[in-house]
Amino acid sequence: MSGRCRADRQGQLATLDAIVFFSAAILVSSVLLSYGLEAPQSAEIRPTRDPANLLEVFLRASVGVDIILDLGERAVIRSNEQIGECLNIELRGLSEGLPIKAFLPLNQQLSDTLQRLCGLSFHHQLVVLDPTSEEVLAIGMDIDGDARNTFASSMDILDVDGTDYLVMLVISTCVS
Repeated sequence: MSGRCRADRQGQLATLDAIVFFSAAILVSSVLLSYGLEAPQSAEIRPTRDPANLLEVFLRASVGVDIILDLGERAVIRSNEQIGECLNIELRGLSEGLPIKAFLPLNQQLSDTLQRLCGLSFHHQLVVLDPTSEEVLAIGMDIDGDARNTFASSMDILDVDGTDYLVMLVISTCVS
């Protein structure tokens, strides 16, 4: 053994195959990304996701961070709690007479999560109505303006006590 490396034809072919495969993967990825970055061609801007799907995803998502609430005593909402369950906690507290201010850290986190889901080009508002159609909770910005640029979805959720609440997600394009 002389310690020299011999050029092996099989090794060279394997290296060439890997380079070709890697180049093709980069080309395909860049084409797919360029389609995702194109601006809408029409004057109307629509949400990239269906509001009904956004609402369902939002209610099933976790809060993501631990939140400490002052509800007369210290309450901690863990980061892995589902948002739908957190809304139930808040609705129960509001029905028991707790001030909306007690839930401000939770509502801010929910608003931030909605903004990330909807995108920066859209305003959002989450509204919860009780069985008498009275507004119990509103998170996000008040939405007014052209109804043609507004999209909405609703879903019923049940409180622990069996009270049926209507949750509505309203999305509107930002006016530039």
